[in-house]
Amino acid sequence: LLRILVREVVLSPVDVPERAIHIQLLWQTGTCSELSIARRPSSERATSPEVIKLIGMLAKERSDREVAAELNRRGLLSGVKRAWDKEAVRWVRKRYGIRRQPAGRRGRPRQPERRADGLYSMHGVAALLGVTEPVVRSWVEKGWLRGVEGGGSGNPRWFKLDRSTLKRLRATSSRGDEPSGRRPAQISAEEVGHYA
Repeated sequence: LLRILVREVVLSPVDVPERAIHIQLLWQTGTCSELSIARRPSSERATSPEVIKLIGMLAKERSDREVAAELNRRGLLSGVKRAWDKEAVRWVRKRYGIRRQPAGRRGRPRQPERRADGLYSMHGVAALLGVTEPVVRSWVEKGWLRGVEGGGSGNPRWFKLDRSTLKRLRATSSRGDEPSGRRPAQISAEEVGHYA
């Protein structure tokens, strides 16, 4: 509908004598309309230091959506004077380098690397072998490492590491390929009993 009335729109930023946007509308009739709208200084759009600090504290235990809900519950507005949403919280976190706790760990302490009974957690296996947790997860997915306890939704998985398993996984991590060059189906039944 607007295309029937408007032929062209030109927006031009203006800084002198004051920050504004100069708008020119060229109507289909050939008439030109002009107007200017003041632009607020960027300092007026900035999130307050108190809110940034609060986001940092809340992000340790909550998702961006939950942080936004808490900020709105407290009646705090974003830097552009709007209610908070998860995107606004994410932008502030990225802008100010605020990290948040991964979703699976919010509000829960991290599992120990090794329990008293000798079982290792996911990050315990990673620390022992000098690899990252995603590498350990890939070993589990490929069947090279089997959990002996846990592993359901929200339940940590625990691993028993014997000498042969450690040797096989160390060889894997140093070569960056499969344990002993064999696929899981090629591991003997005798090894499966010891394969944690």
